Amino acid sequence: MLKIDNNEHYITPSYLTDSLGDFVDAIIRLKPEFVDADEVKGYSCFEWDCEPAIYKWFLYNEPDNKVRIKILVYADEFQASAKETINGICDFDNLVSKIVSGYIQLKEYITKRRNIEVKVFNQDEWNEYYHSSFDEELSLLKKALN
Repeated sequence: MLKIDNNEHYITPSYLTDSLGDFVDAIIRLKPEFVDADEVKGYSCFEWDCEPAIYKWFLYNEPDNKVRIKILVYADEFQASAKETINGICDFDNLVSKIVSGYIQLKEYITKRRNIEVKVFNQDEWNEYYHSSFDEELSLLKKALN
């Protein structure tokens, strides 16, 4: 599920798509902290196959460390006409921290079959969010790198 402001959309990419890799690569291309300055893009895009639908993602650099996410959905691979499902702006650092946190939680589960405690705040409200211990995630990341 992707939620930006009041826009919420559920997307289930198929096994044909490297969804996490595509998403991370698109984010990396937006910032000079990740790539050489001459390789930074004002926007990046990628597609997810969702059989039969195709979701085309666009990520745009915005002022004040923000990123605009726009997603078009096509009924099939021929991409004749698209419907916009998401078009909103979110904080870049918050987006990256959600991805990293999710990765660390999955890595811990796969390697140790142990879940990291995740607390739910504002459950069932419009501003529901999840939070895990940064110290625990950092400790696990350090162990993984050694």
